[in-house]
This record gives sequence, C-alpha cells and structure tokens, in this order.
Amino acid sequence: MPIYLSFFAPIVTLVAACIGATILWRIHMRNSLRSAATSFRAAFSDTMSQLRNNHTTDVSAILETCFSAHESAVLEFRVYLSKLESKSFMEAWHNYYCHDGNPSIPFLEQYSKHLGSIEFAKTNRKRAIQRIEHLLTYAKQT
Repeated sequence: MPIYLSFFAPIVTLVAACIGATILWRIHMRNSLRSAATSFRAAFSDTMSQLRNNHTTDVSAILETCFSAHESAVLEFRVYLSKLESKSFMEAWHNYYCHDGNPSIPFLEQYSKHLGSIEFAKTNRKRAIQRIEHLLTYAKQT
C-alpha cells in the first residue's frame, strides 16, 4: 500500500464522519422543531375553536382559562427559534397578552366585553383571533 493512501485514509474517514454527524444533527434539529411546532399549535387549537364558535362566552374568560397552557407553550417553543425570530415572537406574545403601556403586566381584560358595546366585543374577539394567528405563524408547517 502506498504511503499516501495510509496517510489520507484516516483523514477521509474523519471528514466523512464529520459530514455524517452534521447531517444527523440537522435532521434531529428539524424533527425537534417540527415536534415543538406541533405542540405549540395544539396548545392554541382549543382556544381558537372556542373563539371562532362560542360567541356567548366573554373572550377574556376563554383566554384566562387557557393562559397557563399558552404561556408554557410559548416558553417551550421559543427556544427553537433564532434570536431574531425569538425577539419578534416574544413581541407578538406580549402584544397578545400584555397591557399596551407596560409589556410586563398581563392584561387579558383588554379583550373583555364588559369594557364597551357589542361591536367592541366583536372587535376584541377578532383582535384576539388575529393575535393568536400571528403567534401561530411562527410555528408554520415545517
């Protein structure tokens, strides 16, 4: 066996192993992202169904019953996003559930029908649906 083959064989093997490991890591990360996105969408599916079909219950009451599940889903899902996506995602989350003046204060009452007329309540329902749909765009089908 020529010397150059015995010298390059381990290097070629090492490069091939690195390429294989990189491919496996990317597949694992893509599958993890898919799983996290599916779980994230599932956390909001019942809420979206109630908002779209149950027009008798106050929107803030629906959101308050689901809030802890939503918050957990957000915190679990955001680790799979890039820094830029995560920043934008958290802004969308705060827009959904926080007071406009102070993004650290939860304020689901902003969707309450008790704050105004029936038209105001319809607008709040649409706003809640739009904000949740915006959050769900981050978990688009991958």
